[in-house]
Amino acid sequence: MRFADSFVLLQQEGYLIRTSLAQGLTALRNANLSDKGQYYAAFFGLSIGIERLLKVILILDHTARNSLNAPPTSALKRQAGRTGHDLTALFVAAQALQSSRDPHPLAFMRPQTLEHDILTMLKSHDVTGLQHTLANLLMRQGLQTFVLETITPLNRVVGEAWMRGELQVFEEHLYTEQLQAALRTAINTFPRQVAIPRILLTTFPTEQHGLGLLMVEALLVPEGVQCISLGPQTPLEDVRRAALAHKVHIVALSFSAAFPLRQATDGLASLRRQLPSTVQMWAGGEMTRRVRKTLPGIVLIPDLAASVNALRSWRAHWVPPAA
Repeated sequence: MRFADSFVLLQQEGYLIRTSLAQGLTALRNANLSDKGQYYAAFFGLSIGIERLLKVILILDHTARNSLNAPPTSALKRQAGRTGHDLTALFVAAQALQSSRDPHPLAFMRPQTLEHDILTMLKSHDVTGLQHTLANLLMRQGLQTFVLETITPLNRVVGEAWMRGELQVFEEHLYTEQLQAALRTAINTFPRQVAIPRILLTTFPTEQHGLGLLMVEALLVPEGVQCISLGPQTPLEDVRRAALAHKVHIVALSFSAAFPLRQATDGLASLRRQLPSTVQMWAGGEMTRRVRKTLPGIVLIPDLAASVNALRSWRAHWVPPAA
């Protein structure tokens, strides 16, 4: 299959944008006062990447509004004459596209998916519809399937919509609260019993996101696990005390994508030293995808499904203490 020349050119432009941004961010991450040249390299790469990205946005919008025909060279030159290399002017022009109240010409191509329906409910403040939708999905799919196949991708869509400015903060918070209420209701239908293993769920003091903890609990409770959740933001010393007081077999900590990697690895190493070797430690969440080295005594769980596999592995290797 041969793609149109305009598509190939845009694809090549995308590669250049990605490389410029990646190199700029890498240089910025490595920059320090003893090597100021890294700062210049960082902002040079970032400025090129951002400028070209904004110009591609304007080109794609023109293409969408003109029967998928790319803008002629004369139109590109006019746009260049208005904005040149001025990032602020380019950003204002791109922002105007997002803030336009006119329906986008490609809006008809958007599928009527669950994600689309949920976003529509949030934007229209349809709390009752959101509650009923989540409850019905839970009943039809079952708790574990609901978490893995519905909520995991839905969380990503809602988060991306918030980052693009399509959702207000209160709308994103409403989604989180309604989802947590639905999950807690479903979890509470399982009998509370003394079971093995006992797993302590929490986050580090500066990690405010607790939804991941609830989703892990929703996966593990149907597996016969006794989950003891402390919620988010527990000081390390209190995590240690809780683990000993409840005689847990596993301490599971959740980290969002934005959590600082160095802070996480240092904290995990410190907590590992404070806990008995018989207590296994799990670290899960988007942050763990950035870990590039082995953390001794720590089981990394990069996605929710891996938590069930880690549980089965623990059960296969656990040896009950001698009486």
